[in-house]
Amino acid sequence: MKKLALIFLALLWLIPCVVFSQKAKWTVLVFVNTDSDLEGHGIEDFLEMAQVPNSDLVNVLVEMDRTLGWTEEYGDWDQTLRFKISHGMTPTVAESQEDLKEINMGDPVVLRNFINWGKEKYPTEHYLLIIWDHGDGWRFADALGCRYTHKELSLYVLKN
Repeated sequence: MKKLALIFLALLWLIPCVVFSQKAKWTVLVFVNTDSDLEGHGIEDFLEMAQVPNSDLVNVLVEMDRTLGWTEEYGDWDQTLRFKISHGMTPTVAESQEDLKEINMGDPVVLRNFINWGKEKYPTEHYLLIIWDHGDGWRFADALGCRYTHKELSLYVLKN
C-alpha cells in the first residue's frame, strides 16, 4: 500500500512537468509602430488579436509604441510596451509585460532586440515576424536571419 501511495505521489508530481512542458509550435512577433497617425488602427488590430482564443500552440507577442495625444483610448500612453496577447486583453500599461520607455522603433537594433526577447522568453519551433507600420517592408531581411520574406506584407518567417 505504501508503495502504491508513493507511486501515486510521484505521478502527481510528474504530471505537471509533462503537461506544462509542451512547447508552443509558433511564436508570432508583431512589431507595431503606431507612433503616428496610425495609432487608432494599431489599437484596432491589437484588439482583433485579443479576440482570438488562447492556445498553448501559439504565442502572440506585440511590441507597440504610441504617440501622446493622438487618441486617449486605453490610457493615452506614449512609451513602447511589450505584450503577450491573451484573449480579451486591452493595450494598457497594466496589461503589458515590459515598459521600454520611449525608444526609436525605426532603429533596426530595437527590432533585433524584440526578436531576441521573443525567442529567449518564448522558445518555439517556428517564428513569424510581422512589421506593422507605414513602411513598405524591411529592406535588410538577411540581417534579421530571415528564411522567407514578402516585402509588401512585411511578413517574415525567421530561421531558428
